[in-house]
Order: sequence, then structure tokens, then C-alpha cells
Amino acid sequence: MNSKEIIKKLSILYIEDDIEVKKDIIELLKVMFKIVYQADNGLDGFDIYNEKSPDIILTDIDMPKMNGIDFIKEVRKNDNNTQIIIISSYDDKKYLYEAVKLKLEDYILKPFSYKKFLNALENVIQKLSKDKNYNIKLLNNLIYEPRNGIIKSDDLKKYLTNQEKLMLDLLLEDRGLFINYEIIENRIWKDKEMSKDSLKTLINRLKNKLGKNSINAKLGFGYKLNI
Repeated sequence: MNSKEIIKKLSILYIEDDIEVKKDIIELLKVMFKIVYQADNGLDGFDIYNEKSPDIILTDIDMPKMNGIDFIKEVRKNDNNTQIIIISSYDDKKYLYEAVKLKLEDYILKPFSYKKFLNALENVIQKLSKDKNYNIKLLNNLIYEPRNGIIKSDDLKKYLTNQEKLMLDLLLEDRGLFINYEIIENRIWKDKEMSKDSLKTLINRLKNKLGKNSINAKLGFGYKLNI
């Protein structure tokens, strides 16, 4: 999957308290990404992060309620995989040292050129396009490890069968959108015939591992993964 294909499937969270700066960047991000979330401070940003599980985070440092460094520290307590870029006017060595420890993808100083900003995003997208096995945060505080087909949280670990993994991977390709029966049959059952009962059984098995609210059905059409 190339970067142009993957970017249309990604979500991004932008945290910035400067209204004018944020307005321009948000307009650009909405052209590029499938889903764009925004917040004015780290505290609200952390709530959105917990609820929406964005693939990429852009954040300022100097913000009310919770600054960018403290926000990233909260994220990194349980998540070392989400791609994070800082955009800030701070060039103090203290902040740069903190940034290194927090496993950031980039640290862009304001004022910045759009070329540098776009290059930073392109580097992150290229990394994601090459790494199809990065961990994915799901509903109900669950983490999915595509590499080994494991669903886990702080106190449990569940292994997916091959068919369950194929189904979850398919739902994740267009997360939040309904996948129709024909696509499911072609991808999961391949050259075999799919019955409604076998599909329903597969979906119920996945729900038992992901949570009852994890997958929605559209009668006569297909299923989607809730994000």
C-alpha cells in the first residue's frame, strides 16, 4: 500500500490553542486525511485520543489545562506506537530533551514552512505504509497486534483464529465504513460459498473478543467496525 492510499485511511488529531494557526492547518489536514480531530488544549486532546484512537497526533507545547509535553507523557504511558509530531515555538534544550525521551517522529519549530510540515507528515505516512503491523487501538481499551493476531488489554490476551484475523483486518481497511457481503465473501471465504449463518457466527465470535459494541450490522448489506 503506497502513501497516497494509506493517507486516505488515516485519522489525525491536531491540538493547538492558537485559533488562527489551527484554522489554516486544519483546512490542509482535511484535504489530506480521512478523519481530522481537533482540540484546544492537552486535556481535551487526551479525551479525544482515548475515545477516537487517532493514527497520528500533531500537538503544540504551550497550551492551557495540560501542555503538550504532559499530554504526550500520558499517551506514552500505554502507547508507544501512535505517531506524534510537536509543532512549537519552544527551542529550549529542556523541551528538546523531553521530546527525545517521548519517542516523537519530529519536532517542528514555529514559524515553519509548509514544505517542512508536509515533509514531516510524509515521513510518518511512509513509515506507516511500510509497517502494516503497527499496533492498533480499538474500542473498550483493547489493543490489536496484527503481527500475531492478538487482542489484549492490561489484564487479558485473546488470540484470533485465522478467519477472525482476516475479518478484523478487512474491517480495519475501511474502519468506520460498512463492508458489503460480496467483499467479505471474496476476501474471507475466497473460492468457497459463504452462508449467512457462517458469517453471523464469525461476527459473533469477533464480538465476543472485541466487545458487543465493536461491530455494527447493516441489514442486507454488511458490517462495519466501530472506532
